[in-house]
Amino acid sequence: MRRLLGAVAAVLLLGVLGTAGWAAWQLYRHDREATGQLQEAQTALTKSQDRLMLLEQERRALAEDFDTLKARWVSADEKAQRLAQESDQLAGQLAGLEDARRALQQQLEEASAQRQQLQAQVKGLQESVAKDSAQRSALEARLADAQRRALSRAELEQLADRWSAQQQMTQDVLERLETISRANSQLAAAAPAAPAESPRTPSSADEPRRAAKFRRVGDIYFSNHQYPQAADAYERSLELTDHATTRAKLTFLYDRFLHDHARARHHTELAKDTHINPALAALSNNPSGTKVPRAHWRLVWDWLTK
Repeated sequence: MRRLLGAVAAVLLLGVLGTAGWAAWQLYRHDREATGQLQEAQTALTKSQDRLMLLEQERRALAEDFDTLKARWVSADEKAQRLAQESDQLAGQLAGLEDARRALQQQLEEASAQRQQLQAQVKGLQESVAKDSAQRSALEARLADAQRRALSRAELEQLADRWSAQQQMTQDVLERLETISRANSQLAAAAPAAPAESPRTPSSADEPRRAAKFRRVGDIYFSNHQYPQAADAYERSLELTDHATTRAKLTFLYDRFLHDHARARHHTELAKDTHINPALAALSNNPSGTKVPRAHWRLVWDWLTK
């Protein structure tokens, strides 16, 4: 009996222990599953939070984009209004341009008619030009000759400028004052000449001496480029006695500097039998009166005798 009770007790104890072990195993298994689910829930929560943050950022970006699009829409609306106004203005301008085109078309037609008239006039002018070709050729030849002479004059003026630049102003002024003073003294010493019956026959024995004084005075004035005074002194010298070189100088003065061609021809006629060239006489006796250095006298001579 005791053995039976012991066996029953052992069986019961084993059953209780087995039930307790199985219950413990179930609790352990459920705990593991709960822990895994909790970790999964935490992971899902973290992912949800990250997703929520991303969604918030996207919302903010969308809000900014919305504000930008709204501003653009407002700007586009304003541009559309301006374009509408400009379109109206362009329509008015196009209407004005159309009117201007019509006016220009009318002017073009009038200009075409005028062009035809001008063509007729040009045709007539061409015929006139064809008739005047001989005169034009002659004028061109004269113009070419004038240009060549102008070039020679330009070269002469350039040489004269070079020579004048080499002179000292102070010395020139002093020399002129001295020569003018000497000329005035000689003019005061020479008494006025009495009128003679003929300029070629002296009236007294001292007239050649007085005429020589007037010639020297004229040379002084000529050397200082005082051409009217020089001509007056030469004239007074010729009133006393005739002198071929003096008359040649007067011809040169009146022709080249004083531009009194009538007097130049008068003295040329009176001196035509002397065979003295006026320009050569002036250059030989009064080289400084031409304002050109001695090295260029030949150039001056070529120019003056053209």
